Amino acid sequence: MIILQHKITKTELSHCPGAYFFNIVKGVVDVDRNILAIDAEMHADLESLLLENGSEQSSLWGINLSIDPECEEFVIFDSLINIRPWDGNTLSS
Repeated sequence: MIILQHKITKTELSHCPGAYFFNIVKGVVDVDRNILAIDAEMHADLESLLLENGSEQSSLWGINLSIDPECEEFVIFDSLINIRPWDGNTLSS
């Protein structure tokens, strides 16, 4: 798992050391701190990493980054950690 504080290219993403999935890299964004945790099997693992490093739960959003050249969408907002009924978000996408 890696916490990024800078931009990364699709090519760099495709070489993530974990490579858990063939065509996506899971990520969790801290929208207030402008950082991104990537490269884990589950969004919850990345969420925990960011929480341990000072992020607030309400600032974290799970995403999938497509490294498939044929996929039209690069960022896919599909994560169970995004389901927050107490904030009015009851769907994961």
